[in-house]
Amino acid sequence: MAGWLKAFFDVSSKKIKYMMRNLSYIYCKRQVLCLAFVCLIFYLIKQYNLHDEHEPGQDRSSRYTYVELAEVDRPTVVLRLENDSGLEHIARSLNLSEKLRNGDRIILHSDGKYEFSRMSGIKSLALGVPIGINSASIDDLQSLPGIGIKLAERIVEWRNSNNGFKSIDELVEIDGIGKKKMETIRPLVSLD
Repeated sequence: MAGWLKAFFDVSSKKIKYMMRNLSYIYCKRQVLCLAFVCLIFYLIKQYNLHDEHEPGQDRSSRYTYVELAEVDRPTVVLRLENDSGLEHIARSLNLSEKLRNGDRIILHSDGKYEFSRMSGIKSLALGVPIGINSASIDDLQSLPGIGIKLAERIVEWRNSNNGFKSIDELVEIDGIGKKKMETIRPLVSLD
C-alpha cells in the first residue's frame, strides 16, 4: 500500500510512514469516540429505565393493589390493580359480600363457593404488600428479615394474649425485637 501511495502522491517514504501513523491514530481516535458514544447511550437508556414513576412522598406499595385468585387444583393468578374500582369490579363479578383489600387471596371452589385468606408472606413482600401482623401466620412472619420461628411464635403469642396489635410500635415489647430490628421491619408490616 505504501508503494501505491508513493507512486500516486510522489512523496518520500518518511512522509508515507508519517501519514500512515496519523491515519491509524485518527482511526483509533474515531473508535474511542464511537465507544464513548455507545457508552453514553447505554447510560442514558439505563437511567431512563431506572426512573421511578411514583411521586415523592407516595409509598410504592400504595401505587397498586394486588389480589390473588386461586381455583382448587389450578395455578393461582395475581391481579395488579391500579385503583379501587378494580377491586369493586372483581367483588361484583364474583358476587363477593366482603370488601377486598390489598394482599387478599380468594380461593374459588367448583361449586361456586369461595373463601378468603391472605397471600403468603413471601409473595406479599415480593409484591410490596405489607404483611398484616394481626392476621399473619407464623410462616408469614418468618418471611420478614430477622424473624425466625421462635420470634414469630412470640409475636403470635403476644398478639393472642393482647387482643391484637393496636400499633406497629407495640412490636418492640416482644423479647427479641429491638429498635434496629423494628426499623428494618416497620415498612414491611401493617395492622391488617
